[in-house]
Amino acid sequence: MAGKRVGYPLTPELLKQMNAFTDFPATPEDFSPTGNWVNLYKVWTCHGYLDDGNETNGFLRIERLSGAQPGDPFKLIIDQEIVDDEGIINVIHAELECMNDQLATLIKWDISSRFTENEQPLLPDCDIVETCVKNGAQLEIQRGEKTLSAEGADNLTADWCVFELVQRLAFQAAPPLTFATLEGLSLLKKEQALSYCGADSIDLSGVTKPLYCFQQIGSGVLPYEYWLDENHRLMTAITMSRAYVLVASKPTTEVDPETYFETFDDDPETRPFEDEPDWVNQSTDTSDFNYNTNGWLDAGIARDEVNRALY
Repeated sequence: MAGKRVGYPLTPELLKQMNAFTDFPATPEDFSPTGNWVNLYKVWTCHGYLDDGNETNGFLRIERLSGAQPGDPFKLIIDQEIVDDEGIINVIHAELECMNDQLATLIKWDISSRFTENEQPLLPDCDIVETCVKNGAQLEIQRGEKTLSAEGADNLTADWCVFELVQRLAFQAAPPLTFATLEGLSLLKKEQALSYCGADSIDLSGVTKPLYCFQQIGSGVLPYEYWLDENHRLMTAITMSRAYVLVASKPTTEVDPETYFETFDDDPETRPFEDEPDWVNQSTDTSDFNYNTNGWLDAGIARDEVNRALY
């Protein structure tokens, strides 16, 4: 049965109460937003309840590599995996070259997107390998043997780039930073604005620590809140029911199964279907689910000590 509904927009404090995290990894002493660094985030999703159904269903890794000289373009390497409710994983790898300006304005990039299931390729017709060069406000895209042209913008950055550029902004009120963004390096979203919203504090491992917030709003996107520590490292980014939470190591990308209860009578020989005599396992071990060659789901359901089937 579902528990208590959340009822409020997600915040770092609420995420902590919902066990999305207990603490953030320590920021290295030599961390610099303009230097070389790696930030790894788990992708955590809330399904509307404080205690039930919330899950980690992916990760996002962002690596920044500075240019050879101050002011040179820098590189972002993106690795992301998102798993859906059926266990299918979308795997994305991208390498972006960005101007060393306030917006991390895009110059060019390569991106690949594929789907896997049980570590095996799936839906190969949906795989994408793409190279793009920004030419003024236009995008020149190479996809296999096809060359495409698409609309861009002079002040174009990417949603993943915002995770980088927000770390370079001052913790003080200023006019909004305006830009256009490519969501997932594919969907153009114009008229974006990023503003400093002030500071808050959170108790982590018995220590009260400050967090500094920037908010992004704009056309065609849900609002984002970016929460940074005092060293300007991005700790978490929150948008509606999804949160990117800084972690020390790659999380497990899997959907947490729900448990359902069904009670049979006291006779262990009772079966719901006479022609399927073995579908209920009388032990209290785990339940097994497998698709047979006809595409039907075969289930071996485990009973517990009070004759409930757990699945």
